[in-house]
Amino acid sequence: PHAPMIPTKKYYDMYNPDDMAVPASLKDEMDNSAYSSLMSQRLPGYDDPEKVQRWTANYFGLITEVDDWMGVLLDKMDELGITENTLLAFSADHGEMMGGHGMREKNNFYEESSHIPLLLRMPGTIPAGTVIDDPVSHLDLHNTFLDYSVGRTDYKSDGTSLRQKVEGTFVADSFVVTMWNWTDITDGYRPSRDPAFMIRKGGWKLILSCLAGSSNLDMLYNLDEDPSEMN
Repeated sequence: PHAPMIPTKKYYDMYNPDDMAVPASLKDEMDNSAYSSLMSQRLPGYDDPEKVQRWTANYFGLITEVDDWMGVLLDKMDELGITENTLLAFSADHGEMMGGHGMREKNNFYEESSHIPLLLRMPGTIPAGTVIDDPVSHLDLHNTFLDYSVGRTDYKSDGTSLRQKVEGTFVADSFVVTMWNWTDITDGYRPSRDPAFMIRKGGWKLILSCLAGSSNLDMLYNLDEDPSEMN
């Protein structure tokens, strides 16, 4: 779901704001963050616990509405008899800061913005409840569809089929590189947002610039020990 966080009444009343968790980083001063200059994403209210709880309840309502419509889609697939020979992928293009580090929306590499869901469903082929802990990328989906549909694994791309990870046979070192892809066409397609790159490997996350002349901090987080990315 995307702002504005205004669900219909059914979903607006579904979650109690008092039950919503407040981000541990809500009051982050961001003295050691490369994003300290993004004041446009730190609008009034996003460091207010009560407002963030209300907006989070609304957000959960919107997510539940999406879930309900996904259920309608899955029921139609069953009705058409195509469930077991269809690989369905469910994901999103970004997350939502919702008060994390006092910020809103997306446009950064913090977990609230960049760590998004990816669900694969193919009954009879992918066992229900299978979990992949490694970071993966949308770039992997193209090769994954080819692998499951026609058994092709030799297609050259920046992604890798997730089938081996699903089946537990993937043994190579696993990491993901993400680039901020909003480029400046007037400057050699230079990434216009700094920091421009994120590398995820296991519980580690490196956020860095790699842009000539940048004065921004590079940031390395141990997400196992510092899940709120404060240190």
